[in-house]
Amino acid sequence: DSRRGRTVLFGGDPRTSRFLFDTWVLTDAGWDTISSPTTPPARARHVLGYDRVHDQIVLFGGLGGADGDVLLADTWVFDGVDWKPVGGPGPSPRDDAALAWSYARQRLVLFGGRDSVNTTASDTWEWDGDGWVEVPIDLGLRPQSRGNHVLTSSRDGVFLIGGDAELPRAPDDIWEFRYEGIRL
Repeated sequence: DSRRGRTVLFGGDPRTSRFLFDTWVLTDAGWDTISSPTTPPARARHVLGYDRVHDQIVLFGGLGGADGDVLLADTWVFDGVDWKPVGGPGPSPRDDAALAWSYARQRLVLFGGRDSVNTTASDTWEWDGDGWVEVPIDLGLRPQSRGNHVLTSSRDGVFLIGGDAELPRAPDDIWEFRYEGIRL
């Protein structure tokens, strides 16, 4: 959350108990918890990103449920005070996806992840401030499907780095998504 000068953290897996559903912020003064009237369900392995245009933190998907065995496909936005659910179409249920801000498009970009049978995805979605829009990409120019990868902002789009994928091997490649196509 660059406007407020802080990093936001939600939920997670403490490995000693059930998934968490608390919101924390890191500022120059240190970590502090935020109590909001509404909160997303507990989860881990979700994605969070800051939408600079709409000044909101966006949370998508992850792994939740009472036993931590349910893939989620819900979207929530955090305005710095409260969480609000956002309905509408969007990516399929998944965990281990990646999310990054595109300065070129002024939108958050989501790529990949894993479904309920541990199959990796290769679809790309944009958050436009109100909902998700799938980005059509030529199958010949699409990176290998993957989860546990990194997306990070570049001047012209986003970089996709590494991750885990289906056999025969894990990807060790870097792609730049520039919207006129994906460049290797």
